[in-house]
Formats: sequence, C-alpha cells, structure tokens
Amino acid sequence: MKKMVVNGNGTISIPIALRRKYGLKRGTFVHVIDQGGVLVIVPVRGNAVETAAGSLLGGPALGEALRKTRRKETGHGR
Repeated sequence: MKKMVVNGNGTISIPIALRRKYGLKRGTFVHVIDQGGVLVIVPVRGNAVETAAGSLLGGPALGEALRKTRRKETGHGR
C-alpha cells in the first residue's frame, strides 16, 4: 500500500511503479469510485471517440452502406 498526499488542488501523485504497471500516462483518464469508505481508481480503457476516429475514412458513406445492407436483406437490387 502506497501513502500519497492530496495537494491544495485536490490532486494526488500516483507512484511511478504503479503508473508503469497500469500504463498510466499524462492525460490518461481514470474513474474514481466510492465503495462505501474506500476510493477505487480505475483507468478508463478504450476511449470510444479515439478508437472510432478515422475508422470510416476512405469507406462508403454511412447512409450508402446502410442502404446497401438493407437492399441485400430485402432482396431488392435497386
């Protein structure tokens, strides 16, 4: 168990060994969960916006892709 201090801004510094172990880098988001007298820090993994960013670049427009899928499902070859 590591002892840390809360500074005047309400922040804490996580020891480097724990940051390395959990891949916590500058800008990493974490959830702080109140477990009835115990605070749990959970790294936020897989930022949905960052993961999806650029995933549709170069592909068909979403509307066209949906129309194409719908045509296949209904058997209409418009």
